[in-house]
Amino acid sequence: AAVLGSNYEVELIVVNGVTRFTSLAGRDIDLLLYGDTHTMERNFHEKATKVGFQFSDPFFYDGLKFAGVPSAVECADNYNWSGDCTDLKICVMAGSTHQDFLDHMFPRHKLLLAESHDSYYQEFVKGSCLVIAGEQNHISQTAVRNAGFVGKYVYGRHTLTKEPLAM
Repeated sequence: AAVLGSNYEVELIVVNGVTRFTSLAGRDIDLLLYGDTHTMERNFHEKATKVGFQFSDPFFYDGLKFAGVPSAVECADNYNWSGDCTDLKICVMAGSTHQDFLDHMFPRHKLLLAESHDSYYQEFVKGSCLVIAGEQNHISQTAVRNAGFVGKYVYGRHTLTKEPLAM
């Protein structure tokens, strides 16, 4: 209130993983409140906008993990998409550091890029992908059950990255 006065207003605008940095660079929004991964690349030259952004200190550390249908999670954990694992398909958020990581680990046709968290869960529930990749809050059993998934669900054995989350 000291900076903005007592009559300030806040307008919340929904952006997704693909549009968040372009919206920020274009000044459609002033601040991202979603815990984005703080990387040196994003500090100096974020790839979608070609500009750098200033982040808060990391407030939480999480990492990329797999979860989903047990046999498919085993395939993903072992980076195996042949033999018994030919049906492997992994849902991952488009434009995320998770996508960047998985692009180097799996052929692109094994990744289903979701534009929003709703579509991420819907594709998994429909069976379009057998594995979801993300941080713990995104792959939690509660989140996928709330989205309508009713099958057997397991978490992978490995944390593949360490993500410093910041605003």
